[in-house]
Amino acid sequence: MHCRRQPDRIINKSRHAIIAIAVFIGDSLLQWFTREGADSWRSYFTSTHNCVNLGVPGDSTDQTIQRLQEGVGLLSHPAILPPTAPKLCVLLIGTNDIGRGRAEDYIAAQIGEILHLIKAKLVNVQILLLGLLPRQSLSHKPAKINEVLAQYDDCGKSVRFLDVSASFSTVKNGKLVINSKFYSDGLHLTREGYRMLAESIAPVFSEMMTMTV
Repeated sequence: MHCRRQPDRIINKSRHAIIAIAVFIGDSLLQWFTREGADSWRSYFTSTHNCVNLGVPGDSTDQTIQRLQEGVGLLSHPAILPPTAPKLCVLLIGTNDIGRGRAEDYIAAQIGEILHLIKAKLVNVQILLLGLLPRQSLSHKPAKINEVLAQYDDCGKSVRFLDVSASFSTVKNGKLVINSKFYSDGLHLTREGYRMLAESIAPVFSEMMTMTV
């Protein structure tokens, strides 16, 4: 995952939103919801809620932490500042760290720090933490990280963990195999992949939105 010069352009494009009821933070796997997954993005999310997608292609957990700490683009976005702070934050981040050779425990700890920063800046926000999606290369790593991420679920207080990986892969002869119709390159999702992701997220998303009213 790449596109080093895209973050500012993508974040600035999202500034046209007025009020964000829900904000999506992550890398290209979330950001491309508005591209390859545009139909599902509209059908499952923006048709019923005001959503701002702040995914940044190429971002690792380090970069997301930096943006949150420095107020660059993410939580300094005018659509999500008080008094119009979002009710829900959907977070999917970490696959770029895997690609850069970082250890599973390091990645999980970094995601924990991101949760801490979001909660500190948006005190009343609910967070839907998505487990890392299966990938073709280094396929054993997402599941190990997700085991740790599941421990961040605090039983409805502020963080809910959702692992949708079973919808994207199967195990054959003891080896994880991704469903090729959902992936364009073994990492990024196709239109069908985004439809599956939206269908997997939507019930919990809607439930959490109802609880935050």
